[in-house]
Amino acid sequence: MIEELLNEREAAAFCGLDFKYFRNLRKTQRSAAYIRPSPHCTMYRRSDLESWVAAWKVFEPKTNSNTK
Repeated sequence: MIEELLNEREAAAFCGLDFKYFRNLRKTQRSAAYIRPSPHCTMYRRSDLESWVAAWKVFEPKTNSNTK
């Protein structure tokens, strides 16, 4: 089974990010893992994007709602 690959624009849309911001993340090495089949083509595995987005989750500390 071959995993689905997304181009840069599709990957940005999948993650809900602006294309230019998404591209900048790759250039600053803060993006999901990617594949470069040629110097002018960047592709992303859907599963890598899903893992990368899942890592964004922020856990907020629980607050005691009984304190006044």
